[in-house]
Amino acid sequence: MQLDVREVPALRLAGEKYYVQVGMNIVTIGYPMGTLPLTALGKLNQVSPFIRHGIVSSVFPCPTAFPHGFTIDIMQQGGSSGSPILRCDDGSVVGMMSSGVTEWRMAQSQQVSLAYSLSTNISIAEPAHLIDKALTEFRKRHPMNVGKLQTLAELRAKYPKPDVDTGLTWDSWVQPRQ
Repeated sequence: MQLDVREVPALRLAGEKYYVQVGMNIVTIGYPMGTLPLTALGKLNQVSPFIRHGIVSSVFPCPTAFPHGFTIDIMQQGGSSGSPILRCDDGSVVGMMSSGVTEWRMAQSQQVSLAYSLSTNISIAEPAHLIDKALTEFRKRHPMNVGKLQTLAELRAKYPKPDVDTGLTWDSWVQPRQ
């Protein structure tokens, strides 16, 4: 995600050899199905993303230092593409949700046949080293002058009042300190 804000923390992309291991615990954070599950009775019900837990189930083409893809056992749904996949041990991004494996079935009667698909619990992911390579190339081709961007503190000072439609305030987004 690219925000027109500077001085905000970024997720760390894993890049060491063998950073994706079959069986390792991972989580995804995202918005499967877009805004549909965020609303109830036509009103905003939640703004926080869904967090799902699973494991890496396979590595493409086989366990290797820098794989060209991998699968996870978390169901891919429309809207979750692009969600980060984080390693539970340290929170590093090991990949990004890309697509899901669907199972095709056929329903038949004497008059008609209907092909339909079912989502499976196998999702395909793009590995972090390829994401890093794509981001590096994008930055080369589209340089940004981040000095012109506002900081989050400057935006907060500029827009201190809650959103009229949702009632959300800046404090809704601040993590409690422990």
